[in-house]
Amino acid sequence: MKNGVKNIRDKLPILQVAADHGIQVEQKGNRYFILCPKHTEKTASAELYPRQNKGHCHGCKWSFDSIDLWALLNNYELSEAVKELSQKYNIQEEPPKKRIAATYNYQDELGNILYQVIRNVPKGFYQRRPNNHGGWENNLQGVQ
Repeated sequence: MKNGVKNIRDKLPILQVAADHGIQVEQKGNRYFILCPKHTEKTASAELYPRQNKGHCHGCKWSFDSIDLWALLNNYELSEAVKELSQKYNIQEEPPKKRIAATYNYQDELGNILYQVIRNVPKGFYQRRPNNHGGWENNLQGVQ
């Protein structure tokens, strides 16, 4: 879910969430304000920051993003809001990117690398062997 949350926060404009809920957005110069949905007020004190895709109420000090705003307006928990927003706006969760956490060299008696075992994060392992061009082959063909 962590990737889904980040994906929605990156891709769903906070101004769109406000507009989709019929919230009147007041533009003052290059600043945007709405009535804070967390408390009753007559003057819009919640400022939206479209470039950062965030908002902050200067009255109650609530800081929020598009998911927080959606969740509050629909009386959802965060997980429910993420699921709903993913479906409504067709924002798919990206698979986590793998990165190398550790390499384990297996050498012959002369110290030449025969192959490596690579440990990835998130969890995963694979083996690779050196090729004749200074790179790696992701198999163990020919290793004895």
